Amino acid sequence: MKRALVSLIMGAAVAATLFSPSTLAQTGWASGAGALQAKVGGSDAPASVDANGYNGTGSALGVTATGTTTAANLADRFARTINVLDFGADPAGINDSTAAIQHAINAACVTRTKTSPGQIYLPGGSYKTTATITIGCDNVTVAGAGRNVTVIYPTNNGDVFYAYNPSWSPSTPYSYGKNFKDFRIYRADNPSSGAGIHFEHVAIGGATHVDVSGMYVGIEIESSISLNFDDITPGGINTVSGSRLWWVHRSSATDTNPSENFISNTNSRAGSAGGYTYGILIQDTDGFNMANYHVGFTSGPALMVRPEYTSDVIFGLTFSNGGFDTAQYCIYSTGLAGETGGRSSWNFDGVLCELSSLDGFYNDDPNLKYVTAVGSQFFLNGRHGINVSAGTGYKFTGSYFIDNNLLNASGNHVVLSNTAADINLDAASFVRNGSPYAVGYNVAISGSADQISIKNAKYAGAGTADLSNTSSGGNIYYSTIYTDKSSAPNNPGPTTPIANGTALCNISGSVAAPGSCTATQMAQFMGLSYPGGNPSGHSSLIGDGGHFLNFAGSYYGFNLYYNGGWKYADSNGYGAIWGQDSSGNLCMSYAPSGTAGGTPSSVTAGTCLNYGGASIRLPTSTTPSSSSAACAAGSLYWDSNYLYVCTATNTWKRSALGSF
Repeated sequence: MKRALVSLIMGAAVAATLFSPSTLAQTGWASGAGALQAKVGGSDAPASVDANGYNGTGSALGVTATGTTTAANLADRFARTINVLDFGADPAGINDSTAAIQHAINAACVTRTKTSPGQIYLPGGSYKTTATITIGCDNVTVAGAGRNVTVIYPTNNGDVFYAYNPSWSPSTPYSYGKNFKDFRIYRADNPSSGAGIHFEHVAIGGATHVDVSGMYVGIEIESSISLNFDDITPGGINTVSGSRLWWVHRSSATDTNPSENFISNTNSRAGSAGGYTYGILIQDTDGFNMANYHVGFTSGPALMVRPEYTSDVIFGLTFSNGGFDTAQYCIYSTGLAGETGGRSSWNFDGVLCELSSLDGFYNDDPNLKYVTAVGSQFFLNGRHGINVSAGTGYKFTGSYFIDNNLLNASGNHVVLSNTAADINLDAASFVRNGSPYAVGYNVAISGSADQISIKNAKYAGAGTADLSNTSSGGNIYYSTIYTDKSSAPNNPGPTTPIANGTALCNISGSVAAPGSCTATQMAQFMGLSYPGGNPSGHSSLIGDGGHFLNFAGSYYGFNLYYNGGWKYADSNGYGAIWGQDSSGNLCMSYAPSGTAGGTPSSVTAGTCLNYGGASIRLPTSTTPSSSSAACAAGSLYWDSNYLYVCTATNTWKRSALGSF
């Protein structure tokens, strides 16, 4: 008598006792023509089992897998998970397994359904591949036994896996359900092309628990949407210039399908010691989310955002709870000449940016709008923490800037230059500015940068001064800025107002040649708490001692001073607007060119508008020389006989006055 155990995939097993023909009838087994008859599933009636798992009448023989309740015939049971070893794959890595893996995938494409996806299984081992393995059908998963158990060693200079839509057209843009999990791709010879996993025109797929090392591209996402990646590590050393760990882009300039994808729990480290390499290269996307990540050790930017085609759009970037480090730039954004696509709605939440050789965040693309960074940290970067020379609508809230300009004596925490506009730094903390270089500014504004707002800031020391502004743009706003030269970022110390010794320079953007301001003058900037006194100056000043507001250094001055005095707009008094409310009157006047500033009484007669109680007074009568005398629409004159109204340029009309 012999006993055999027939093991089926997925854990199903049938125990059979083999006897000589004379004893079969005694045990409930009988012989048939070319078949083994057995009692199955507790039945007393014997059933024939042929090589395909069917009985003599062609009905399926039910086999129930261990731990399950539903029976299936042997052929279906084997087909549910397709093992590449059944197609000749070599787990020892000696023979080429490309064809075997491809045949297994092709078989899965035949058997899979929407409710029962094809499963291709690579048991533990090392698999050598020499050509790209393609997946064109929907609803398949390529799975290994674990990222440190199943390893694929490619030798070709192209993609390892290429998941695509073989029937692409504008009306059928995507193929669906292509997934990868639990294996590693390893390459050590610096290929100059090819991705570990390449998705093109794919929707609803992705990868889980996968490592990709040493490839020219780790993961390539091309015109694909709704891909999810969890616990992914594209990394390893590839020193070929242009290599990147993640690449997101469009298939062509005419392709109308942008990419939208989500990535979480990724550790992307290039470790490149050679050519110019990227961590993430994004060239076109309508939504890219990455959370719980680490990207770094690249010779180029950790995150590079640069369109490939002028029509590319890059919307909806979101990076949260992660870090970029040890790169040329943490985040680098640039554009193309003649762009027609848009760039907007980028969010960096809880981002750590450190140890870049140049800048933490850099942008020179004028089309980039609406960037926010909340609770982010920029420190120990080689030149600047933030360097923005173009674009509009940026807001950095609750950010820390620590010891930037580490490698560059001309570096600063924040640089806003050229055409940058509508930039808000809210609740920022600045700590030191670079060791060994004890120079640089916390914020440096230049070019024509405009509409810059800094509020609720905490300065804890800068090499040269807290702030420099040589911008011709004007419109620089400051509010509630505190300084404590010795504090750390998480312990800002006493919230003392900026005081003497805190050098802020040339904020006004004066029409006259820009000049530097003293610390005392700059302490009086708009929103800065100034404890009293009426210091003169050439900039925007506000005092909290109940004294005055003074915008100056331009053609249009605004001066409001009550409780005892007036302030002039600039050294020539050009564009002065005066006001006095201590006696209930408001007087606004224009000082013509060459008229020295002074009190309202010294302003040229006929240029003052007074408000007192319920009346508005034009103190001096004037009669137009003719109905076509020079005037601007809306002007009012009066004399003893008429009220004159300028109804259009150089057009006067009048109304006679009568007694009542």
